Amino acid sequence: MEIVKLRDVDYDEMLYVLNTTFSKQNGREMDFEKELPKMCIRDDFHTGKHIAVKEDGKICALLGVYPMKLNVCGCDLQVSTVGNVATLPEHEGKGYMRLLMEEAMKELERNGADASRLCGDRQRYNRYGYEIAGYTYDFIISGHNAKYCTDNEPVKFRKICADDTKELQFIRDG
Repeated sequence: MEIVKLRDVDYDEMLYVLNTTFSKQNGREMDFEKELPKMCIRDDFHTGKHIAVKEDGKICALLGVYPMKLNVCGCDLQVSTVGNVATLPEHEGKGYMRLLMEEAMKELERNGADASRLCGDRQRYNRYGYEIAGYTYDFIISGHNAKYCTDNEPVKFRKICADDTKELQFIRDG
């Protein structure tokens, strides 16, 4: 067993592991080349963002560490996403996710990451310091664009509090 950074020669096998793992997990046929075309490019740069566990030269499990620069209020930050954690079904239960996450934490350090975010099932990753952070969305509705999205009804905003159970239930129901 060895842990390696993937290269362009590993591209087809990487796709096989991702498609097989996520097809089983999501209950539908996955095609990463179509669903994530910016990630799926056959070269060392893109494929090299993936770390894998290999047994007898074959990929058993992998994950991606995707670094990017982010500017927040004029401050440049190096952040990374850790995601696409995939283990072939026949290799589940061997501790490969733990090994890959430990290697990902080292990769974040090597990359000088100021922060990282995790794409995936967060409760499985708490031991690595990930916690649920939620999402924030900012919407700007001007007089000009409001007329295109509200059928000319006035737009009103108010703060929703914890005791606004009717409104919160409406939001939960989607």
